[in-house]
Order: sequence, then C-alpha cells, then structure tokens
Amino acid sequence: MAEESLQLKNKGNEAFQGGRFQEAVDFFTQAIAVDPQNHILYSNRSAARAELKQFELALDDAEKCIEIKPDFVKGYSRKGAALHGMEMIEEARMAYNEGLSRDPNNAACKEGIASLANAPDPMAAMNNLFKNARSFVRNHPTLSQHQNDPQFMAILDELERDPTNALTKHMQDPRVMQLFSAMLGIDQNMPPQPPTQNQPPPQSYQPPPSYQPPPSYTQQSTKPTTTTTPIQSPAVAEKELGNKEYKKRNFLAALQHYNNAIRHDPKNITYYNNKSSCLIEMGNSVKSADEPVPDIVYGIVAQKAPSETRENDDGDLIADDDEEEVVHETATARKYVEPEGAEQGPQDELQLKKNEYYNAAIVCSEDALAIAKVERSDYEHVAKAWIRIGTAQMKKGQLKTALDSIVHSLAEKRLDEAEKKRREIQKLIEEKEIRDYLDPVKGEEARLAGNEAFGKGDFAGAIALYTDAIKRNPEDARMYSNRAACYAKMMNWSNALTDCDKALSIDPNFMKAYLRKGSVQTFLKQYPQALKTYETALKVDPNNVDIQQAYRELMMKIQEAQQSDVPDERQVQEAMKDPEIRSILQDPVMQNVLQDMQTNPMKAREHLQNPKVSEALAKLMAAGIIKAR
Repeated sequence: MAEESLQLKNKGNEAFQGGRFQEAVDFFTQAIAVDPQNHILYSNRSAARAELKQFELALDDAEKCIEIKPDFVKGYSRKGAALHGMEMIEEARMAYNEGLSRDPNNAACKEGIASLANAPDPMAAMNNLFKNARSFVRNHPTLSQHQNDPQFMAILDELERDPTNALTKHMQDPRVMQLFSAMLGIDQNMPPQPPTQNQPPPQSYQPPPSYQPPPSYTQQSTKPTTTTTPIQSPAVAEKELGNKEYKKRNFLAALQHYNNAIRHDPKNITYYNNKSSCLIEMGNSVKSADEPVPDIVYGIVAQKAPSETRENDDGDLIADDDEEEVVHETATARKYVEPEGAEQGPQDELQLKKNEYYNAAIVCSEDALAIAKVERSDYEHVAKAWIRIGTAQMKKGQLKTALDSIVHSLAEKRLDEAEKKRREIQKLIEEKEIRDYLDPVKGEEARLAGNEAFGKGDFAGAIALYTDAIKRNPEDARMYSNRAACYAKMMNWSNALTDCDKALSIDPNFMKAYLRKGSVQTFLKQYPQALKTYETALKVDPNNVDIQQAYRELMMKIQEAQQSDVPDERQVQEAMKDPEIRSILQDPVMQNVLQDMQTNPMKAREHLQNPKVSEALAKLMAAGIIKAR
C-alpha cells in the first residue's frame, strides 16, 4: 500500500473511532483515489457510511470490496449490515451466510445473523393482526351485528388465511376498513354500513388545484357510465402518439400529446414520467439563450372556446361566428420554486434558459409522486419519477441534490437506469471537486512547504504536501519530480518511477526528472533501462553535465559487473523483468548467436558485424546476462 494511502486510511480510522463518520468517509475517499484497488478502504468506507445511515452507498462499497477480493470475509459482513439497514432482511441473511461459508467462525457474520432475529417482520405482524378476526368481531360492540352475514364471515376467513391479498381485495368494503381500524385501535366508534349497489366509490386522488379539464373532457365526464373505460383508451392513444413524436425528436409535438394523455387520465403517472423526459430533452436541445420558451412548457394551453348560440331577428337560434381563444392550465401548470439554500449550479444565460425546461420537468415529476402516494402506484413508476427529478437536477448542475434523488429512486426499486445515473453523477461530483480544488497559487505554496519538510527529513509530510500541490496544479512537472525524490528516500521505488514518468509526460525537457529516474533504475540495477533513460536525456540536452556524469558512473558499474567472476543475481533478476531483455533471449536468431559465441568464436565475430545483433548483445551485457572475455 502506498504511504500516502496508508496515512489517509489511518486518519479515516481515527475519525471513525472518534465518531466523526463523515470525516472518516472523506479520508477513505481520498485514500481510494490514491489506491483504488485496496479492498480494505472500501470496507472501511462502507462501515462509515452505514453509521451515517447511507445504506445504499454502504452497500455499493461492500460490493466493490467483495469484487476486488472475494475471499475477504469482512466484505460480506459489511454487505449484510448495509442490507439490514435497508430492511432487506433475507438478502442480509444471505450475505452473512456467504461470509460464513468462507469462514465458519467469523464473529461479525455470526453477530449479524443474530441481529436479524430481532428484525421486525411486517408480514408476520399482518398475519398476527387478523389471526383471531372472528373472535374480535364477535366481541366488538358494532361489528358483532355482521356475524350472521355469510358474505362478511367469508371475508373474515380470507383475512385469516391470506391477510395481505384479502385486505387489498376487499379494501372497498367499509366493514373491512372498519374492522382494520378497530383492530389497530382507531376509529372504533365509526358505525359501519354494508355496501350498497348505489354507494359512491371511495374518494380518490384529485388533480392539483391548477388543473382545469378542457371542454371535451368535461363533456365526456357527463356521459352515462358504461362497462368500458372511455377515458383510458384516448389516454393510451395520446401516449403512443407522443412516443412516436419523441422518437422523431419532435419534442414539442410529443409534449402536446402527453398533456392530452394526462387530461384524459390524470392519475396515471406513466404519462407524467414521459412528459418529464420530454421536457428534459427540450432543455438539452436549447442552443441559444434567446430562444423563446413555449407556453405549453409552463402548462399553459390555448384552445378555441365552443361556439355560443343566439337568436336572430326572426327568433331562430344560430351559432355565433366569433370564436374566442380561451386559456387554461394543465395539471402541471405551477412554476418551480427553488428551495431556500438550494445547491447552485452554473448561472450563465444559456444554462438559465435550459433550467426553465428542467424546472418544468421537476414540477411534473413531483406531481407524479404526489399522485403515486395517493394511488399507491407501482414502485417502478415511482422510481422512474425520482430518476427524472435527479436527471433534471443533474442537468442544472445541482449534483449532490441529484444524487440524493437517485438514492430515493434506488430505495423504491433498484433499476439499472438509476444505477447508471448514480455512477454518472458520482463521477461528475468527483470531477467537479477536482476542478473546484484547482488553484496554482496555493499549489505553489504547498510545493514550497513540501520543500521545507523535505529539507527537515520529514518525507511523509513532504509527500502529503506535494500531493496537495499536485491536486492544486496537476500540470506542474516539478510537483511530481519532488514527490518522486520523497518516494525514493522512503525506498518506494515503484511510486518514484511512476512520478518521474508523469513529470516527463508533462515536460519532456525536464532534466531533473531524467536524472532521478535514472538514479532509481541504477540503484535497482536496472542498467539497460537506466542507459535508455540517460541516452534519451542526452538527445534532449547533450551538454547537460549532471546527465553526462550519471551516464559515466553507470558505464563504470556495468564494466565492473562484466569483470566480476561472480554473477550478480539481483542484476539478472531485475533484467529478466524487462520485456525487451526477455524478447531478445526468446528470439531464435539471438539464441543461435549466443550458441555460436560459446562454441564457434569465428562465427561469433561474423555476427557482431550485424548492427542489430551487436546492439542486442550490448543490452545483454549491460543487464549482466552475458559477459565479454
């Protein structure tokens, strides 16, 4: 584990033990950015997020931990804890059992399973509620009058056998609702009435106050009811027309059809979800801040008023030819009001114009959620409404608010669409945090502070300062070169070489980076690689005294190794890590050359006349694979 990652992890652990869980999450997140394949960091962050009741995010971290290291049992206990927090009891039990299958004696998984025994079981509570329904009715002062009604007693049998489905099936029966309320200890004195044929249906969702049905809808509602559903078929037809226009990217036409569908069936949130998607796409399509926003986006629709009749001079009724436009509002006509203290996104004119569409989409989806609450809509449709809200907020630049909305969606139902959107928003948040942290002036201050720490021998502290300087100004090659020097002092050779390469990718003329890279390679006895580094540097600056001196010292080391009768095992091992050396040794031509060098010296001299063979032999000698005699 990199030194920087270890320090951040230790700070996260300290914050966790001190009960500062958000601070712990921040430290673990920084450590993951440095060492993204460290499973322990995801495990620790999962625990911290669980303490913050962020169970969805805790589950994501636990699953990532398991993905990186499937045999890490603690990952399964983290997953079980997150699922338990989400009240997914059976899934949590499966996670704990999977951990125990890998380590039967794991205490955390055993304790997790034991904690599930005390978890409430909603289905068991419902079953117990109606277990003695007949006895309850018999002893109830008002419900007892129905115990001689065979129909009602049959319903009681159903409630005792399958309470969940039976309650849903007979919810419209006032006696059942009276029974349910009485058993819960509320409204026990409400006099129950048996259902009658002419009894009006129970009160259901009413559209928002701004909703005014068009004339055609009002006329339909006054017609006698039949066995068919006349308001549903037109709504579906309008939705299909809207979908066709949407696929053609005729969003304004699609919006009109979705509005019509909502007016025909204002309780179906599918139409609201479609309308919200359409509004978001309309916002995406805005190219200029000068584009006017159609009134229909705000829910304002103009229609011709029906012709009025009047008497002419002869007393006959005739139609008035002067038709006037009347304006009414749709079911989602209210304007969006930004909550106080809301997260601020970009405020340029083009973005503000787009936001008018995105705000209309949020209003539409909020209305969908209000309807869903009353109508008990399907979880999937509710989840999609939250996705629309989150998408609109993301488009407005309100990323953290958008992430909260997507988490709401996942709590309703885990849809792939929401998972993808969550990952997209999290990536945008991370990128924004990186951009917001950029500050070359503060980066230079951190670099100078790192130099001071380096001079005092505080290499770990210097690494932290140089890392902060890199975050402030990632295009300054000096930051990486200086951090490479710290890593070399701490014998973290891999990170030192990585930082040197990064510095050279930013500035290929940075001699100090070449020098540091070559010195690390020389220390590791990677002589062929060090030769290549110095040769590249000399092509850039042939007169650089420091590079020339380092090159001479390297050649002396190679010559000393050639003159030694004892092979340097470490040098050979390092050489065999080099793909170029392995490629030379595996080349059939070079294998023949090496064979001739041992058995036929005259033939070997002929081979040396070939420049490619000569160059390959020089690399093998520098690597200590062969020795010249």
